[in-house]
Amino acid sequence: MLAEAGSSGFAGAIFIWSPAGWLIAGGGLAVLAGVTINEFNTAKMDMQKSYIYITQL
Repeated sequence: MLAEAGSSGFAGAIFIWSPAGWLIAGGGLAVLAGVTINEFNTAKMDMQKSYIYITQL
């Protein structure tokens, strides 16, 4: 929606620089941050499991 608004010319520029545009963009970034944090934690747990498995060999 934000990209669509940005491609619509002057009206899109107003939308991007409005508080509503900031909220929409911020919401998307918050979701991406949550996914990134979850993936990092999953990778960290996998590495810990691998370390434990290797040390038990």
